[in-house]
Amino acid sequence: MTILSKIKYKIDKPNISYKTIMVGKRPTDYEIVGTIMPTNIPIARNRFNGIQYNQPDVSENSCSIHWPIGALSDLTGITFTIQQIKDLWEQLKKDGYASEEWWGYGWYAVDLVRKYWNSLFPDNQVVSIAVETGTDTYYKLLDAGYSIIHWYRWVEGYDEDWLYDRILDRQWDTDKELETYGQFMSGWHYLRTAKSNVYNVKWHDIIEIDNYCRTPSRVRDNNNIYGIDKSIIPILCDSSRRIWHEWGYVFMFKDDIDKANLVLDTKLLQRLENRVVYNDKVKKFAIIKDGVAHLLPGKDMSELFKYKWDKTNESYVLGLNDDNWKNIGLSIK
Repeated sequence: MTILSKIKYKIDKPNISYKTIMVGKRPTDYEIVGTIMPTNIPIARNRFNGIQYNQPDVSENSCSIHWPIGALSDLTGITFTIQQIKDLWEQLKKDGYASEEWWGYGWYAVDLVRKYWNSLFPDNQVVSIAVETGTDTYYKLLDAGYSIIHWYRWVEGYDEDWLYDRILDRQWDTDKELETYGQFMSGWHYLRTAKSNVYNVKWHDIIEIDNYCRTPSRVRDNNNIYGIDKSIIPILCDSSRRIWHEWGYVFMFKDDIDKANLVLDTKLLQRLENRVVYNDKVKKFAIIKDGVAHLLPGKDMSELFKYKWDKTNESYVLGLNDDNWKNIGLSIK
């Protein structure tokens, strides 16, 4: 860990080949890391305000394109037209990352929707960030108003649970056969999770928003939105069960993140005042004086400090990665 963990985000960079249909976390994905940054997550400009979609209007198996569309609607407050979603679904299929028979690649759909938005609004770009489900950062993002998009594997008891009373509260766990029913090959479904006092379900403010808002059975039972008992989320994320996938995604506005990171750059300089910092890649030292970084001459100093830093925790305090080295005004060349 470096002295400062900032929000890193994925914007419009080339996709890599990732051999899974699940959400997954790719080597190119960015995430919010460390213990400092989650306390500085910018509040979402908008949060879930009732915008819902009906995926059968596009395709029975189009959940992969509806989940990022839904999360982006929550962030921006904009409702996308059925035609817009159809066009994106057709593009997803054309690119080879979706099918009428087997849903689609969630990570590719996230990239596609992000690029689509940024092409429409180049001056108000969004970014996508990988989020580990069930972590402190996951809850902090929900508290800040963001919708997190993820998938769950088909488990019969899981669906019976929320269909029964609109609350997911581990009722399926009473039947061991249902608990283990539905391996990955049986299928999965993409959803988005949000936190809302306005749309809470029986006082459960963590909710799942599905994509069947005009489907007759969902309208009749009023269960396109269902609540989640927070206490069972660790069980849903448990690696031995893997009912929820380990990783999901969140959209944020790029400007909001850059502003939050700029605040942290200022805090970084304040914390380093009168201290010597070191970048191992360029083998250089600097000292911070009056909020300005000054390079120190003499590469022999690296040997003097290297052994000490390798053997103590001071490396975690004084060693800066390339990003932070540049953010305090120093070249890495």
